[in-house]
Amino acid sequence: MMTEHEVKIKEFIQSGNLESWLHDQPAHLFPSFYPEKGEKPYPEKYNDLKNALIPLHNIVEKGALVAAVTEWKASISKQINKVKRTKGTSSSDFKLLNEAISFDPIIYLNQHGVGHVNKVIEKTYEMLINFTSDTLSPSEVFLLLCSIQVHDTGNVFGRCGHERTIKQATIDKLSAIIPDVPTQNRIYRIAQVHSGNVNGNRDTISSSPLRQDGNLFDKPIREPLLAAILRFADELADDSSRADMEALSLDVTPDASTIYHHYSNSLHTVSIRKNTVNQTLFLSLEYFVSSDLITKRFPKFDGTQLLIDEIFDRTKKVEQERRYCMRFFSQYLPIVEIRIRIEIDPGYDLMNPEVITYTLRENGYPTKDISIDYPENTGEKVIAALMGKGWRLS
Repeated sequence: MMTEHEVKIKEFIQSGNLESWLHDQPAHLFPSFYPEKGEKPYPEKYNDLKNALIPLHNIVEKGALVAAVTEWKASISKQINKVKRTKGTSSSDFKLLNEAISFDPIIYLNQHGVGHVNKVIEKTYEMLINFTSDTLSPSEVFLLLCSIQVHDTGNVFGRCGHERTIKQATIDKLSAIIPDVPTQNRIYRIAQVHSGNVNGNRDTISSSPLRQDGNLFDKPIREPLLAAILRFADELADDSSRADMEALSLDVTPDASTIYHHYSNSLHTVSIRKNTVNQTLFLSLEYFVSSDLITKRFPKFDGTQLLIDEIFDRTKKVEQERRYCMRFFSQYLPIVEIRIRIEIDPGYDLMNPEVITYTLRENGYPTKDISIDYPENTGEKVIAALMGKGWRLS
């Protein structure tokens, strides 16, 4: 006979996706609503919010780009005014102006709209069906899905601090569908802590007013758990679905953004799997990199970065997020390590790809640094090793 937990997980799996599951739940499992006042059932409220936000999702990347250019223009204007205030124009003034003009201001975000939202929901669903104990209530899923819908909308005003402008971007649409402020506040708080900081503290979940033992209209809500699920699902949703392949193929991606699109494009599989020996879970990340990209350096910040180094850095970031979010859901979702596989395609010999594998986990006494247990753990070392094997690299 199945346990209550197993029955709930089976219901999740049979529904096929999280949104369908939500719509199948009986009304008494949600807070009360009053049709005579024109109120709709909670699943319908979510569906209305999802549809209302589609036009906004469709312009998020454009808004971020416009904000970046506007900021760049303001910085140039500031430098010009500074030069005007001086009696004579010095070489240092010209240097400042040249730096301001030559700076690439274009932030061409990878997918942050409807496609990304759907991918975060997909990864959330994958996390939930792997819960080893307990599960979320319909009320919790409602809040979580609404938070996912709004979590990246602040990018329309610019990438920097986007988590703090979520409400500004969506309150007109959200309040028309979900008018009660307590529910609004929970949605925004859960969404806001997916990145950034709270009062300067990067431990956003613990530093926020989120409550583990809170209630919403008599329904228990584990707010930190929901926030951690959204945050980790967002981290897992950075795969090839986010890359603009058309822009990459035409080579029209702005220099400062190219490496991020190539990173997303290289990550083709993100999956949660079970260790059959001890029944714990691990995260599998699988990358495919074409050899013609191995030696290419992409602009990043004030320097350049090899794609393989970007992958190494990003896998360490995923591990950092795993360690952080496990504080809030380890009893439900014990993901104890990340296993990485990077296949480098030689192009000229399909039967002899280079495969890099390593595992990220906590070992020994905790340290601040996350190290990669792989001999050639920098891009330059990987290139040298491939050249030593006779690879023809450009």
